[in-house]
Amino acid sequence: MRLEIKHNRHDFLGMQSQIAMFCAKNQISKKMENRLNLIFEETVQQMLIPVMNEPDILVTMEYSEENENANVSILYCGDRLNITEMKDNLSMKVLKGVEKQIQYEWNPEEKRGNRISMIVC
Repeated sequence: MRLEIKHNRHDFLGMQSQIAMFCAKNQISKKMENRLNLIFEETVQQMLIPVMNEPDILVTMEYSEENENANVSILYCGDRLNITEMKDNLSMKVLKGVEKQIQYEWNPEEKRGNRISMIVC
């Protein structure tokens, strides 16, 4: 599933509905659906959009029934912004409670050069 945010006034509730439909279609547990919504809210709404003048964010979510985990990738434009370095940030603490692994990559050659990858169980 792909969610694209191009401005501050995106349809947050509509995007949460898309996550719910993705989870229902793939028979993903309510617990995992809640975690995916929480990750979307904390990273996009609380950490990224407030510090971006013109957001350009792409969120992708994939689910593995075999492993019962989800891979979430968040690509975003702008200068280097590693949210994993925000140690005292409440949103980062919330993320640490729901993700199994989180990784940041920076590629200044790409338009969306910031990349957060998470594994959620």
